[in-house]
Amino acid sequence: MLNKKVEIIQKRGDEKMIENGGNPMQCSICSEERLGGIDVLGSYICRRCEDEMIKEDLNELKLEYYKNRMRSLWRNKLS
Repeated sequence: MLNKKVEIIQKRGDEKMIENGGNPMQCSICSEERLGGIDVLGSYICRRCEDEMIKEDLNELKLEYYKNRMRSLWRNKLS
C-alpha cells in the first residue's frame, strides 16, 4: 500500500497523481523505485509505466504484460 507520507497533488477520475516527498516508491507494474506517478486502486504506478500503457503503438507482447499486471491489481483489490 502507499506510504502515509504521500501527498496527493492532482486528482483525475479514480486516479490520483502522487508525489512522495522526494522519496521513490516501488511501482506495482515494473517493480522499480521511481518518483511521481499515479495511485490506481491503492497501488502506485510510475509515470513511465503510465505513459507506456497509454501509447497507441504498444506491441502485442507489451500490451499483454500491462493487461496482466492491471488484472493482478484488480484481483488484489477485490481479495
